[in-house]
Amino acid sequence: MVVEGEAEATAPLAAELKDRADTAWEMTHDPVWRASEYVPWVGPNLAAVRQITEVARTITGEGIDPLLAAATEFDAEAFAVVDGRVDLGPIIAVRGDIDLANAAMTSAREQAAAIDIDATVGPVRDAVDQMLALVGDATSSVDALDRTAHLLPAMLGQGGSRNTLVLIQNNAELRASGGVSGALALLTASDGKIDLAGQASTRDFDPPFDEPVVPLDQPTESLYGAITGEYIQNVNLTPWFDTTGELSKMMWERRFGGTIDAVVAVDPVLLSYLLEAAGPVEVGDVTLSSDNAVDVLLSETYARFAEPADQDAFFASAAQTVFAAVTGGDVEPRALVEALVRGGEERRIRIWNARAEEQRLVEGTTLSGILPADNSQGPGIGVYFNDDTGAKMDYYLDADVKVGSGVCRGDGRPTYRVSVTLTSTAPMDGATSLPDYVTGGGRYGVEPGRIKTFVNVYGPVGSATQGVTYPGSADQLNGQVAIDRGRPAVVVPTELAPGETITLVYDFLGQTRERGALTLDVTPTLNVTETQHRSLNC
Repeated sequence: MVVEGEAEATAPLAAELKDRADTAWEMTHDPVWRASEYVPWVGPNLAAVRQITEVARTITGEGIDPLLAAATEFDAEAFAVVDGRVDLGPIIAVRGDIDLANAAMTSAREQAAAIDIDATVGPVRDAVDQMLALVGDATSSVDALDRTAHLLPAMLGQGGSRNTLVLIQNNAELRASGGVSGALALLTASDGKIDLAGQASTRDFDPPFDEPVVPLDQPTESLYGAITGEYIQNVNLTPWFDTTGELSKMMWERRFGGTIDAVVAVDPVLLSYLLEAAGPVEVGDVTLSSDNAVDVLLSETYARFAEPADQDAFFASAAQTVFAAVTGGDVEPRALVEALVRGGEERRIRIWNARAEEQRLVEGTTLSGILPADNSQGPGIGVYFNDDTGAKMDYYLDADVKVGSGVCRGDGRPTYRVSVTLTSTAPMDGATSLPDYVTGGGRYGVEPGRIKTFVNVYGPVGSATQGVTYPGSADQLNGQVAIDRGRPAVVVPTELAPGETITLVYDFLGQTRERGALTLDVTPTLNVTETQHRSLNC
């Protein structure tokens, strides 16, 4: 994306690129070239090169000009929050140009994906793959900008007052989308003006509901139980954030009334990024900064306040203070946007909209919390963690995930392998040195100081599970298996003593070899989970 101040400098480069694309297109579309495409062996390579020039011409001829126009008109200060209000006018003004650029980039991606490379030589095949990757990245960026330009004004009350429920997930007690909803906030927005209208904690949802507030589908109930729809703490046991959003909306409305238009999930790590942009704030006698926010909110508070009610009060005060700092008008807009983008890339922000037309703008992005419905953009894998300690021991849990794929069978069906390593960094004397509220005190059948976690891995759409093993062992581990939205989901329980490490290996067999990169979605933990893509050695 061309940012403010760079549009004029980029214009000459864009013009040169357009001239070169036009020249290449003309060379590959003369009668001699087209006739040569029918020559055996040579023809498929020439056809692929011609199609590459068509992709380039679509981008330079239809996509760059409106993108430069939007960049020229758009001022990064449009994202400034002044006295709790965002001026929606500048964002709305550039939507037409961004729509045109997005349509052109989407067309270019479809053209690139349609190029037949089966009969081409290596250099041509590599060039097509490289273009497909570049066009895919560029299209994703423009598409995200287009969606933001339409979604943000709507969620900020362009067409009337909107109510957004914010789940502040606690990574110290993991759930698939991040953590239990230890604190909740209600934001209202009207014509860009944002207000904090209410707050609650899990204690406000006591007692839980007698039955799921929204009927659960069979895979969700089988894998996660009816508690998913009965306890606010468990609405995100499932990785499908659209389900989480519906359950949260209904629970809030039944407990407090009103209408929830959208549900957003964030975590303390995102709050630390926001504090990096806004600067330190005072919460009582504690200075909360980007450096200490995670430790204070996920660990030190439990040692400082023995009573859950006091902990809740501190969390509520922290949320209110951070909100005031972010919306007070002293935050540099670019720093705020960078914090939000970083959080989005790490999947620390999830969004669900009750209005279908707005939810469609979220679908297909990292903000949706919804794995793709098919493998058209490449096979996708999900790795999710759900705490079963019943406490806050995941502050001491480190995770490492490795994925790989390869063809290991004569019929050409691919194998996908997922390796998940968990390590407990809890103190060796954690059973006695940590508060019972953190260890659980053995209330849920887990010895104090230990960490029990369900590791849930979703394979690609249409694949089949081949089991779960420990490295170096042929013994299959017993896990719960279900087909959830066309994907095999395998849940295996683990339990770690302080300092202990465990590795699980999940294998899935695909139906056909899919074109496109293997992607990975992982529960956002306290630290950024280390992920690696490796070649699979059969």
